[in-house]
Amino acid sequence: MTSKKTPLFEALDGLADGRGELSVDLEQGRAEIEVLESGRLGVRVKRLGLLRANDVDVLKEAEALPRRFKSLPERVLPVEMDARLEGAVLRTDPEAVRDREFFEVELRGPRNVDIQRFKVQENGDRQATDWTMTREQLEKIFEEMG
Repeated sequence: MTSKKTPLFEALDGLADGRGELSVDLEQGRAEIEVLESGRLGVRVKRLGLLRANDVDVLKEAEALPRRFKSLPERVLPVEMDARLEGAVLRTDPEAVRDREFFEVELRGPRNVDIQRFKVQENGDRQATDWTMTREQLEKIFEEMG
């Protein structure tokens, strides 16, 4: 069985040693992915970013994203929104946090969206961590981001 040939899947297949930083043009905009490991079925990533093709209203988008994000394994909610700075931060619903890990979605300006996963250390500091998903999930996350 061969994987489908989408621009994202082709870029993943082209990674030397199945890891590296990808920049892929998608319908939604330019996807940026820090890939730690990529296989035929799944991918382990440290960060996802999207430079959207079109501007959005950041505050409206911060309210809409929790309903659209169906492919993230945890529900995210807006925790910070600033119209003046054109920015917003969404994080995993506190009720869904497990093992001190959570997702953070950052909206910067009308086009930039970043997703990272963090783990809270014993001393309270946050450290970026990775997460694993199927290739299809990865593709859907970018569709939902756009």
